[in-house]
Amino acid sequence: MKKKRSKSIAFSISIYFILLNAVSFLLFFYLINSQYFKIARSNIMENNQIAAENIAKSLDDVRFYLNDLTLKMYSDETLNDLCSQIFRGEYENESKRQSLAFQAESQCYDYLLSYNFIHSVGIFLEDEAKTDIYLIKNYSSTTYQVHKDYREHAQEQVIRNKGAMKCFDVGKDHSIIFARTIKDFRNVLKDDQITGTVMVMIRGQYIRDILKSAVTTPGSYGMLVNDNGEVTYATKEGLAGKLLSDVKEEEGGGGALPQIQERGIDSLEQHLVIVTPFQAIRLSISSFTSTL
Repeated sequence: MKKKRSKSIAFSISIYFILLNAVSFLLFFYLINSQYFKIARSNIMENNQIAAENIAKSLDDVRFYLNDLTLKMYSDETLNDLCSQIFRGEYENESKRQSLAFQAESQCYDYLLSYNFIHSVGIFLEDEAKTDIYLIKNYSSTTYQVHKDYREHAQEQVIRNKGAMKCFDVGKDHSIIFARTIKDFRNVLKDDQITGTVMVMIRGQYIRDILKSAVTTPGSYGMLVNDNGEVTYATKEGLAGKLLSDVKEEEGGGGALPQIQERGIDSLEQHLVIVTPFQAIRLSISSFTSTL
């Protein structure tokens, strides 16, 4: 009887220590796993911060180059003289007006080829015929129409901006354009006479490439968001055109909150948002978890 009781006690003690070891290991596993998760999240935040800085610098460079380009177009004497002649109606007939416009387009051709990220270059004159001097690398009637419809609004905004170049997000495809007004230099009596608006458009793929090359954290994706909260460009398919609030809601729908980093991009007057889903962070320590 005593032997049976002793065996029972010994067995109970063994079970107790097995359970204690199991609980201790699970607690140890949980603490170590949590610590590694925090480290992984911190590293991802740091990587995304670097990505955000690189994206901002690249887009600031784009704005700098286009500011320089539009200033050259603004101060190009030959181009300005041709535009002023059209604006003032100094031509005998319609064919002469078209000839002047063609000469102006020839002057703009080198500007179109100045940088590979430029999609189109245009000067929209405010003469009676609303003459367009427009060059585009890959012709699109839709893109041209968007620019034509937006010309007056762009000019109005640039004038409010005291003539300085201004960035716009236009159309359903969220074309990024930079605009600056031009003046009639020869008309010294009316030095504020606006003859038209210079508009330069960036290739959308170039912006997406900047985002893709900078956002290198596995599982993370970058987006540009305009003032209306709408995604204009994204490295993840199917997000362009969505509201940022909806994207955040979808990512956090499972209860596990994603890592979100935001930064203002003054050069495009938009916001950069870099998202790393919870599962991407978890996946980054999966090999460690498996080993442990």
